[in-house]
Amino acid sequence: MTARDATLAVVQATPISHWQLAVGKLLGSWVSCLALVAVASPYLVWGIVAAPYGIGTSVLGVIVLCVIFLCYCGIGLGYSALTARPAGSAVLTQATVFFLVLGLPALFGLLYSTTAEDHEVVGAEYTYVDDSFDTVPDCRDVATVRSYEHTERIWWLLAPNPFLILPDVVAAHDNPSVRVWTSDERPPDPSVARPIAETLSTARTGPYLTEPTCADTVSTYRVSASNRSFYDEQVAFESGKIGDSWYLGLAVNVILGALGLTVAARRLRVPARTLPRGVRIA
Repeated sequence: MTARDATLAVVQATPISHWQLAVGKLLGSWVSCLALVAVASPYLVWGIVAAPYGIGTSVLGVIVLCVIFLCYCGIGLGYSALTARPAGSAVLTQATVFFLVLGLPALFGLLYSTTAEDHEVVGAEYTYVDDSFDTVPDCRDVATVRSYEHTERIWWLLAPNPFLILPDVVAAHDNPSVRVWTSDERPPDPSVARPIAETLSTARTGPYLTEPTCADTVSTYRVSASNRSFYDEQVAFESGKIGDSWYLGLAVNVILGALGLTVAARRLRVPARTLPRGVRIA
């Protein structure tokens, strides 16, 4: 935050308030980040045109990307105000971003087994006659106890991840994943954003506490086109939260960026009271 050539003190002596100065520094660093978006604009335009979702959804994804950059600039500005060396603020900012990208998913993986809980479910049990697989097996519904991981309790650890926020923005308007199609023509496949968003949606909805029964059309022995299969209902349940989580993760990033901006503004107040050792303001 302090200029090595004593330029900060000159700016602080002007009628500019500490909030105006902090916001100006934030916008300056954000513009430099947007240069990356400008360089990648040909690829962004190609992606918007080729994407299976509408132009408005694609533009929204680009806007969210720019807002995430703004949040990271705010985080870096806050660390810059707290540290005496620019290298230290850069390292802390990178560590924070890496924690959001890799640390929180790693923590989610560590806590995954702790969410396991036993539930009694009724499922189909097939018995083959004379150990022959050429005949239709006998089926009966049996109640069993199975362990399910309740990831809906810790899914919020994945929400701030930018690599999950951006796919969730557009995936709700993407082509759905289809396992079986009735016509001869294969339906269009979804983009890469859809399975990534489905992962976040599955974690948020939690386990599907139902097993296929004899009445479900889930085997090759009994197929009914008039009824939805068990697995189709399971997929619909697990993908029910697609597009409903990105704004929560974005809000977390906005809060972190706002905290960094607030810290920077408070450190720019004049007269300065306590400064770290080795800091020269004039």
